[in-house]
Amino acid sequence: MGINEWIEREREGLRQQAHKAVQEFWRVHKGKVAKGEKAGYGVRAKRRGNGNGGVVIEWYRMRFSNKAGKWIARKESVPRHGGYRYTKRELSRMEPWEWAAAVDVEDVAEQIRRQNEALTKIAYLTREYQKRQATIDAKMGEEVE
Repeated sequence: MGINEWIEREREGLRQQAHKAVQEFWRVHKGKVAKGEKAGYGVRAKRRGNGNGGVVIEWYRMRFSNKAGKWIARKESVPRHGGYRYTKRELSRMEPWEWAAAVDVEDVAEQIRRQNEALTKIAYLTREYQKRQATIDAKMGEEVE
């Protein structure tokens, strides 16, 4: 197995872990809403970029507007301002139970984001190494002839 295959296998593992953390939030969410608790936030995990990148775990707020007597729901992404996790300030409008569940997700998400960043660096450095090696091979081939 080459380094690129290893990186993709690791990224797939991170995607699965992210989806598991998100599903746990939604399990708690469903139970709380069924008991009449208010909720306004959601979380999703999706592939970054063209599908072969890492995973992105992002929070969103549900917004509702009344247009012509009909309520319309839309998702509004919550920006993450640097760092590896969403802060209490960024998720400040969460209900207390949502915040408790979000902390559990963010504990996992922070580690996934760090691992994803490390894999991205490994992939970049591998490409740079391969480019340099190709240059050396080309130069060495020219001098031998």
